[in-house]
Amino acid sequence: MLPATSSSCRVTPESEDLAGAMKPVSMITALFLGALCGVPGVAGAAAQDRVPIEGAAALRALLADQTLSGHTREGKAWTEYYWPDGRSSYGQDACVIPGQWRVSEKGACFGYPTLESDDVSCYLLFRDNGQIDFVPDDSGDSDAEFIAETIRSGNAERLPATLTGNCGG
Repeated sequence: MLPATSSSCRVTPESEDLAGAMKPVSMITALFLGALCGVPGVAGAAAQDRVPIEGAAALRALLADQTLSGHTREGKAWTEYYWPDGRSSYGQDACVIPGQWRVSEKGACFGYPTLESDDVSCYLLFRDNGQIDFVPDDSGDSDAEFIAETIRSGNAERLPATLTGNCGG
């Protein structure tokens, strides 16, 4: 999980990609990530339970060109990279599936045609005890379906934009 004052709540460049150099970060991005991760000194950044992450700009800043990793409600590990152009790559087990993502004022939606035909799944995002919870928007189920425990800058796991690996079927 992302403890409010732990170094595990970090956005780090992939060292192989940038040869150890840090990417410049805008002040708005730094403040947003500081508030999200509970960095001391940022107003309202104290660890809180179930704080909604809302607004298209805030959600886009959280997801675009970021790799999130965590586990499903059932305990399966996952990693997802959100390409800046709206594509996404979801990795679980030995499989990477291409898809699309978009944000609205209240949440984020994801489509994975390989898995779900043309269905799109939408989620409300919450900062909860130092992690990001993805809660289904339409089911009335208040339990998180996906829990993100780490956020890394760029395509940290080098997930491809195409179907790759042992994806069943």
